[in-house]
Amino acid sequence: MTLSEANELWYEMKPIDGVMFCYNDSVRIKSGEYAGNGASVISLVALAPVTYLVELGATGEDVIIAESNLEELL
Repeated sequence: MTLSEANELWYEMKPIDGVMFCYNDSVRIKSGEYAGNGASVISLVALAPVTYLVELGATGEDVIIAESNLEELL
């Protein structure tokens, strides 16, 4: 699957194999420069490795974060 095909599914809110989070999911950054910050998932940036653009809750800053550095915010 190409990123373009995945993005079509993404914006239709359909599941994508290997992609854990969806648009507007609340997440916490668990490692790296922004560890401990809550964020909202904005878009899918890459499939290998799965990477997202997220908006940090505290500052509104947009940052690119690998899925492996994110966890679901309950």
